[in-house]
Amino acid sequence: MILAESPPYLRIGTVFFSYCDRERGQVNALADCPRAAYKACTKSRERPVPKGFEGKVVVVSGGSRGIGKAIATAFAREGAQVVLAAASADNLAAAAKTMTGGPAPMTVAGDFRTLAGCEQLFKAVNEKFKRCDILVNNAGATRGGIFSSFRMMRSSMDLP
Repeated sequence: MILAESPPYLRIGTVFFSYCDRERGQVNALADCPRAAYKACTKSRERPVPKGFEGKVVVVSGGSRGIGKAIATAFAREGAQVVLAAASADNLAAAAKTMTGGPAPMTVAGDFRTLAGCEQLFKAVNEKFKRCDILVNNAGATRGGIFSSFRMMRSSMDLP
């Protein structure tokens, strides 16, 4: 089986794009490949295809929606223990309910633009898991408005 022999990062890409296609309501032939491979193995009494990230702790900042949620979902389907980090506790709870395939995700709400918020996330992950195998730094913050109207100033960017 080609999919079972491919590196885990290729399987994550396949799952990620399949998730995005389902969100847009489009059909993607690759979406059923992992499921079909699993069914073929179990019917022939072979061992199921192992999940590429089983036992790994994956922290995804900005994991409550959009690309971060899609990345976290892909890792969860591959068996990873996912830690979702974002500013909104409500969005985190909603995202955690949709995660399937792996252990229940841990959620950490906070302002990760600050050192205190980052330390809070580190402390929570370290206390529970004692490690972080993969960090996906996806969180972003911006000012509202039309992008072309923003003026870049050295003082607002905290540059020397």
